[in-house]
Amino acid sequence: MANQTVQQTRSAQAMEQAGRRLAGTLPPGAIVALHGMYGAGKTTFARGLARGLGVTSRWVQSPSFVLAHEFRAHRKGIQHFIHLDLWRLRAVHGEDRQTLTHYFRLPNAIVAVEWAEHIPRSLRKYITHIVDIRMVKGKSRKIITKKLPYANGEEQQQSITKQRLLQEGNL
Repeated sequence: MANQTVQQTRSAQAMEQAGRRLAGTLPPGAIVALHGMYGAGKTTFARGLARGLGVTSRWVQSPSFVLAHEFRAHRKGIQHFIHLDLWRLRAVHGEDRQTLTHYFRLPNAIVAVEWAEHIPRSLRKYITHIVDIRMVKGKSRKIITKKLPYANGEEQQQSITKQRLLQEGNL
C-alpha cells in the first residue's frame, strides 16, 4: 500500500469492501484511526475490516455506549479485532485511558477507532493508519487512507482533526 490512497464509494457494500481491502494489508498490531462526520460510514468501514480479518460475528456494530467490542480474528498473526468508539468521550481519563493503552499495545490485534480525534495525545503515536471518510453527495463517499510511519500519528491526527473542524464550520 502506498503512503496514501484515495477511493470513491457509492454504497454501503462498497464501503465495507474498502475496509476488507485495507484489512488485507494491515500488519499485526495496527491501529486504524477512523475519521468522518456522523453518518459518513465509519462503522460500515470497520465492519469491512472485521470481515477482512475473518470475524464471523453478525454483530459488528458501533460500540458507542460500551467503548469497545472485541472479536476473534482468523488471520495469521492476528488473533483479535478490537472496535473502539470514542464518540461519548470528550476526554479520556482513568479506567478508559488504561483500556485504550492496553488495546493499543496488543501485538496480535488490529484496533479500529471511531471518533479517533478523542484519542489522548500520548497514545496517538501508536496510530499506524488514518482513514478519513468524506461525504460527497448522497451515498457517495471519498475515502482517504494514510499509512503512517510509526510514531507519526499525533501530527497527522491534528491535521485531520483541523480539516474536519474547518469542513463542519467549527473553526
